[in-house]
Amino acid sequence: MVIKGMWGNRKDRKDIFLNMVKDNAHVAACYEKADKFKFDFIRSLISEYNDLIAKDGAK
Repeated sequence: MVIKGMWGNRKDRKDIFLNMVKDNAHVAACYEKADKFKFDFIRSLISEYNDLIAKDGAK
């Protein structure tokens, strides 16, 4: 994937984010279902992702 400009276009950023969270099926599904890319939504998904990782690590 070639990213144009400093941050790339919106589709590239969305694809990159999905690639980062796809190891967590729940978070990836929420992201794909909502089809949003707003800061607050992404921040809430990152928080949820981290919380789920922490819970799995505590087991």
